[in-house]
Amino acid sequence: MFDVESSPARSADSPDASSTVGRAQTPPRLEVAGSGPTEGHITLVWSVDDTAGELVFELQEAPTTEFAAAQTCYTGGDRASFRSGLPAGEHAFRVRSRPQSSEAWSAWSEAVTIDIRPYPLAKAWTLFGIGAFLVVAITGYLFVASRRRNES
Repeated sequence: MFDVESSPARSADSPDASSTVGRAQTPPRLEVAGSGPTEGHITLVWSVDDTAGELVFELQEAPTTEFAAAQTCYTGGDRASFRSGLPAGEHAFRVRSRPQSSEAWSAWSEAVTIDIRPYPLAKAWTLFGIGAFLVVAITGYLFVASRRRNES
């Protein structure tokens, strides 16, 4: 129900050479933890080779790997983010880091693209039907068992 792929992030706001001066760390590596968004949620995990000092991370989400309409969905020191309630369609994520004592961000990680597809309607109705049958069957059994117990 999902596809995950990594691709170089392209961005309209990519830093030019002048804004990368003083960057000491390499971009973080971003990946999907576990089996991916098969259950309607996803955990994104990132790591960095440069572990000198406390780091701040910025995670962005966009509908495409162009990141023209990117939104920051997390900023902080954690190295993972749990995302749920994502609508069907393509979602691209990228992350960057900086030391807490600096304003110089690393370059963006390679983008991770996730294609979320809804469950087929036939499968949903089948599961709903099975659930409804079980509720009726258990309720009927409890009703009959209760009447037999009261008659004894």
